Amino acid sequence: MSTHRSKQMIAVWETDTRTSKRFVKQAIANGHTVIALKADVEFAGNKSFLSAGGSVDSLLANATSAVVAGGAEDNAAAALAVADIVAAVGAGKAPKLKSVFFVSANGAKPTASYFSRSLYKDLAVAEKQLVDLAAAHPNVSYTIFRPPTLIDTEKMNDVFVFDEFARNKLPPLSNQISYVGLGDAVLEIVETQPRFRNKVAAVNSNTILVQNYKGGDESRKIVWHAFATTSPYILIAAAVVAVGVYVAKRQQH
Repeated sequence: MSTHRSKQMIAVWETDTRTSKRFVKQAIANGHTVIALKADVEFAGNKSFLSAGGSVDSLLANATSAVVAGGAEDNAAAALAVADIVAAVGAGKAPKLKSVFFVSANGAKPTASYFSRSLYKDLAVAEKQLVDLAAAHPNVSYTIFRPPTLIDTEKMNDVFVFDEFARNKLPPLSNQISYVGLGDAVLEIVETQPRFRNKVAAVNSNTILVQNYKGGDESRKIVWHAFATTSPYILIAAAVVAVGVYVAKRQQH
C-alpha cells in the first residue's frame, strides 16, 4: 500500500469479527486513528486506538470515515450500525463524516434469488439506507462491498476490488478470499477514495484457497437464523390457510 495517503479518523463499530479486527490492525499500522464503539483489550494502550465508551455520538463526532466491516459475519449487528450512521447524519451529529464503507454480501444484491435475499434481508435493507443517505446528504458517500465465499485462513491470495459491473470482463475468478484479504481490501479502498464513491465494490481473487470448499460456519448460521426467524410465520400462515379450507368445506355442507 502507498505511504503518502492522507491520515483519517476512522470510526468502527465492532473489533471482534475477523474482518474488522484485521482492518483495525492494518489501519493503525498505516498511521490512521481508529475509534471504536467499545474498548478492545487487544488494542489497549495504542495511542492510535480510541474508545467511544459505547456512545454513538462520541464515535461519530470527529470521524471522517465510518467502516462497518463485519456484515459478512454478523448481518444483524452490521445493519444496526448502518442505522446508527443514518440517524447520526440526519441529526447533524456526524459533522465531519465524508464516507461510509459497508461490507455486505453477494446474497443481498438486487439480482440475487428470493431465497438469498431473504437470508440477507438485513444487509439488503442497510444497502438501501446508505443509497438513500447519500441522496439526501450529498456530502456523505458510500461504498458497498459484496465479497464471495470467505475462508478463515492466514494464507494470502491476490485479492482485488473492482466495479461489480465489470465482472464479465474479468478472467475466471476463484470466488474465494480470506477474511484477512477482505480486511486489507476494504482498507485499500478507504485510502484511495473516491475511486468507489457511491458504488458497489466487488471483491474477489484468481487464486483458490481451498479445493472443494463446501461452505463455512457463517453460512450455516445464516441459514439457521433465517429458518428460525421465518418458520413461525410460515406455520401461522399454514394454520390460517388450513382453518380457511376447513370453514369453507363446512359451509358447503
